[in-house]
Amino acid sequence: MKQYDQPTSKKRSSADEIYDNVVLAIFERKLSPGVLLKEEEMCEVFNARRATVRTALQRLASKKLVDIVPNSGAYVAKPNIKESKEIFEARRLIERTIVIELAKSFTSEKEKVLQQHVCEECHAEKIGENSLSIRLSGEFHLLLGELSEKTVLTEALSEFIFRTSLIISMYKKKTLPAGSLKLQCHHEKLIDAIKSGDGEKAAKLMDEHLLAIESQLMLDSDSEDGVKLHDIFS
Repeated sequence: MKQYDQPTSKKRSSADEIYDNVVLAIFERKLSPGVLLKEEEMCEVFNARRATVRTALQRLASKKLVDIVPNSGAYVAKPNIKESKEIFEARRLIERTIVIELAKSFTSEKEKVLQQHVCEECHAEKIGENSLSIRLSGEFHLLLGELSEKTVLTEALSEFIFRTSLIISMYKKKTLPAGSLKLQCHHEKLIDAIKSGDGEKAAKLMDEHLLAIESQLMLDSDSEDGVKLHDIFS
């Protein structure tokens, strides 16, 4: 997986480095939707010129990870409910194809890579590294894409996965039922189905996995309207 270089005070950061670090912070849900990315502060944090920061912000905006508001600034994007539902729908379509294709070309080496990744997920959760656990969970899906060698689909998927982090930050239910989603368990079942060569079974499990994640979000039409005074004062 791609490694991200952390900014240092010894050298100026490039636009690519700033972009990568902001994406990582969004991916790990350290940057919340709606946060203002102040140019002056980013120049200080990344030891970069304002023009370089603006280039990075424009690139982030092109990926719909940042909203640039004229005469106001750049804000971490806040996907609406319609966008959120469409992103999950797109992910299901893409990831079904990926696991079906991977099942056709699966090898013991690919299995080792996936099993090692799941072990890292389990370890991160066990030691309470929440940000790392979140990132590894998303990277599992990217890893499936890379191993399937479906380059174009994987590139599209990466953008949807980063935007999924914003969606979860915005709409995740505050309380979840007992026995709620165990991502590692789902991932292990996916590996088993892919290993067996049963692409259709793997696709079905992927659908169920993504629907389970979506079910933990408040994506009904009312949740976007926020607090209703009628509900408070009636």
